[in-house]
Amino acid sequence: METAAAIAILPDNVLVAILCRLPERGLAASRRVCKAWRAIVDEQQLLLRLRRLLPQSVAGLFVNYIDHWRPHFFGRPTSAAGPQIDGEFSFVAREKRWSWYRILDHSNGLVLRSSDDFTGDSMYVCNPATQGWARLPRCGDDDCSRRAFIVFDPAVSPQYEVLLAPLEPVKKQGSVEWPPSSWTWHSLSSRTKRWEERVFVREGEAAGTVATLKLRHWKYDEYDTRWRYGVYWQGSLYVHCRGEYVSRLSLSNHTYKVIKSPIDLTECDGGERPFIGK
Repeated sequence: METAAAIAILPDNVLVAILCRLPERGLAASRRVCKAWRAIVDEQQLLLRLRRLLPQSVAGLFVNYIDHWRPHFFGRPTSAAGPQIDGEFSFVAREKRWSWYRILDHSNGLVLRSSDDFTGDSMYVCNPATQGWARLPRCGDDDCSRRAFIVFDPAVSPQYEVLLAPLEPVKKQGSVEWPPSSWTWHSLSSRTKRWEERVFVREGEAAGTVATLKLRHWKYDEYDTRWRYGVYWQGSLYVHCRGEYVSRLSLSNHTYKVIKSPIDLTECDGGERPFIGK
């Protein structure tokens, strides 16, 4: 208690000088000590020096296909001394002799990929640069039908989190408001390594009803991505949902807000596909 009291009376400039001496991981962890420390770290932008150590350029991109057994990685040629990106995930132990998989999501260098046969038996979190990987446990019987996202910010924490979206309502529930006022997702933290329910409470209005959003309307429904893509930014996950709206999920206070799109849904009947990016 005496140590905590002594730290509490330190002038801000002295505390900043002390925090700057911490290694990057310790500095990121100091934000979780108390609200006052978090405010100092953020206001003084102490983590910017850590962000400068992170890759600032795109090493390449993955392209998924409907009719091909795996995605392709497209990237610039690297020198012999530079890091080699294994875009085929050959470092991951195969479940089956023939591997048929796709990229589900990515976040700040970590890639979330499906199991080897689309059955939803497992998902993998991979780092193609370091060749590190982890096999995630199953969440339920309908994993392969649910959209998965990964959130990771090494400037804040070395831990990542995987979120599994709920299934959309069926067509006969056309009058149902969507998304619901309380939206139940599942999440897995690399710290706990187990799936848990996370309920997000809506702030503001819903996007519409199941019928008006045409959730089951487009052609190639079996193959089309149900939730499109997501972007993790400043502690929130922005999910581009089918029905042309974005859901901003705040991971800190378990709330979400619908951001409506100016795009007319009838434009999507012709095959147009808008995307979200950062």
